[in-house]
Amino acid sequence: MKTNPGGEIDPQDAVGRGETVKLLWQHLEQQSINMVSERRIGKSTTVKCMLDSQPNQRVLIVRDVEGISTPLEFVERVAQDIEAHLSKTKKYLTKSRQLLAHLSGTEVAGLLKFPPGVAREWKSILEKVTEDLIDQQGETRYIFAWDELPMMIDKISRKCGTTDAADLLDLLRHLRQTHPRLRMLYCGSIGLHHVQTKLKQAGHINDACNDMLTFELTPLTNSDAKHLACELIAGENINCLEPQAIAACIAKETDQIPFYIHHVIRSIKLNGQTLTNQLVSNTVQNALEQAQDPWHLQHYRERLPSYYNNDRLPIVLNILDNIATQESPVHYQSILKQIKSTMNPDASDFTSKVIHGDEEALRDLLNLLLKDHYLVKTSQPLGYQFKFSIIKRWWCIHRDLLQ
Repeated sequence: MKTNPGGEIDPQDAVGRGETVKLLWQHLEQQSINMVSERRIGKSTTVKCMLDSQPNQRVLIVRDVEGISTPLEFVERVAQDIEAHLSKTKKYLTKSRQLLAHLSGTEVAGLLKFPPGVAREWKSILEKVTEDLIDQQGETRYIFAWDELPMMIDKISRKCGTTDAADLLDLLRHLRQTHPRLRMLYCGSIGLHHVQTKLKQAGHINDACNDMLTFELTPLTNSDAKHLACELIAGENINCLEPQAIAACIAKETDQIPFYIHHVIRSIKLNGQTLTNQLVSNTVQNALEQAQDPWHLQHYRERLPSYYNNDRLPIVLNILDNIATQESPVHYQSILKQIKSTMNPDASDFTSKVIHGDEEALRDLLNLLLKDHYLVKTSQPLGYQFKFSIIKRWWCIHRDLLQ
């Protein structure tokens, strides 16, 4: 196996996702899924593995929707994907083409492309193309897997307004409930909870995803991470006297995240050095310190203003800075005490609210940091700490928190 950090991983080279894929298919028998995880964990690779192992009478239709910014664009892509699937079975869209012909006054031929004049009818069109798919004979169950769907909904909200964004989520739920043979798999590096919060703040209070199972994709197990490291060391023909011990070191240093495992071994391969534990540690440390940010870790700081508005951002940074400097989990009361002793109440309205006694606002903020994979909550001892040590280390370096 060759290193391929950030590239497309062939399903046959995906390590440690077999049981996860089986579990996802089992869950999809019962309900749709909102798959959440931090970026670079392997959502896209996992979906590709699902595509490579579809059970009988199960059809997975995959589409990256990150670049879509209007409901009509989305419906058009869905229709194209459905038509591409149906054409393989010698069947074709009928109801949706008839509707389009009626709306536009002309026949729609060739690759399905919607005329601009039907933009406001996107709901009716989506319902018809879905019916075209579900009405096919047999017991086939169809699963739409949409990568970066939360980002698409956020773009629609910004370009077309919150009503269209909320209406699209509502209609997708309606379709799931109307058609028992239809399932949906939402994936995304931006949390859907942030998008839904913005919609609720705009007055759209319906939770259009509470019928879906939230499934967190985690890093590899320790044994799978070590196995991946061993395969890459062997595949790259790197000089290594103790591959098992070195693989264990790599797994620990990278939090068992495949993307970083690939990066470490690629860097060592390019340098042509004999692999040792010290070299692994030095390679990781060098990547964390580089201004060029080869592992794209700056994303964890850059995305905060879009997740947390300027009102909450000062406290978010205070919390993360505080926890990053501690060896042990930090108790809620210690976090609150740090905020009160170090922050100016005039920093923001939210800061003032917390300092003057609104502790529930702080608890809600900490809960969001848990959902966004910055923090985890521990019970022994009770407190908060960074979810990934590699992010904690990077945070300390680039926030100048090291003594």
